[in-house]
Amino acid sequence: IICAPGHKGLYGPQGTGFCLFADGFDFARLSPVVFGGNGLNSAKPEMGHTPPESFEAGTVAAPAIAGLCRGVRFVKRTGTERIRAHESAICERIRSFLLPRAHVYFPHEPAGSTLLFDTSHMSATELAARLSDRGVCTRAGMHCAPLAHEALGTGGDALRLSFSAFNTAAEAEEFCRIFSEIVK
Repeated sequence: IICAPGHKGLYGPQGTGFCLFADGFDFARLSPVVFGGNGLNSAKPEMGHTPPESFEAGTVAAPAIAGLCRGVRFVKRTGTERIRAHESAICERIRSFLLPRAHVYFPHEPAGSTLLFDTSHMSATELAARLSDRGVCTRAGMHCAPLAHEALGTGGDALRLSFSAFNTAAEAEEFCRIFSEIVK
């Protein structure tokens, strides 16, 4: 079984994702954890073990699935290499700006779609709030990865910038300008 979120790299809505099962997977080994809304056979109270309906209690989130489908189509049409190159260029521009001004984690790794850093000028949480006041979306804290932050020694408070195919070079320059004004 391979499971993946839809909002990380596939441009789908948060809360979407997918599972791919190997041919011949024995679905009888799995038991649904949510029951009800048996769309396979409404006359029976149990959901059975006929996939995928037996794992889809209630109403399927059709708008979210449609959004994930559009995201996947965008990635296929644009191409992963083109998206990666665009994200990496923006990441590299901001990383080169931040390096003398902040502590960038993994400063020598190839640029990608995220950048983790902190600064001695203020906590990452405070910096995130100040950036937010200026229209810059970031995420401060432990990013659902406390063990990674423990291994990195962040103290549980680092700032993450995430880049996508929809960010622009002008936005990267605007971030650098705003950051300079906040962290003097």
